[in-house]
Amino acid sequence: MATHLYFVRHGESNSNEDGTFRGKAAALTEKGKKEAEMVAQRLARIGVDALIASSYERTLQTAAPASAALGLPIVQSDLLVEWRRPSAHIGSSRKDPQVDKESKKILDEFGFTDYHHSDEETFEQMRERALAALAYLENYPLERVAVVTHGIFLRMLLCVIVSGPACNGEDFNRAWRFFVSNTGVSYIRKLPEDSWQSGWEIMSWNDSSHLG
Repeated sequence: MATHLYFVRHGESNSNEDGTFRGKAAALTEKGKKEAEMVAQRLARIGVDALIASSYERTLQTAAPASAALGLPIVQSDLLVEWRRPSAHIGSSRKDPQVDKESKKILDEFGFTDYHHSDEETFEQMRERALAALAYLENYPLERVAVVTHGIFLRMLLCVIVSGPACNGEDFNRAWRFFVSNTGVSYIRKLPEDSWQSGWEIMSWNDSSHLG
């Protein structure tokens, strides 16, 4: 059986809007709720068989209209949550000079050295989580699955799909250049092992045509 995955980044959150790091507590803005309604209609036209979402508030809010439109329950998975920043950054603005300096240091070293600022998720930890998420989705018992997740984590998924389990900091930096807009849809499929073209294929990336 082929696997067809439709990855959706969550709608605009209050953290996207004002630049305050809120972690898992970030919630959709009114604009984000409208985006969620529009992508729900897109997923209904596609006709997915299952709806899986990160356990964070903003992804569950994004998945809710799709759940209603499709008549599908939302299956939650912690494998799909966003990269965990240092807990000391929660509640701070990305424009705060010290937070900005620390964030740049973390990302400059991400996947290149073993630098660890504090309690943030390391490159290796997120890479292993991405591999586990792909394995979970590949073995999901339904064929066409919508997956509501996050921008940075989507780039790590792209990194391991393109570069394999040994993807590194350079690979991730290249993946970072693939922009992910709020409710952008990325279609990735995997054909069966007995197919001449088996393996993961990126069919489209960050399609936001449903937003007009």
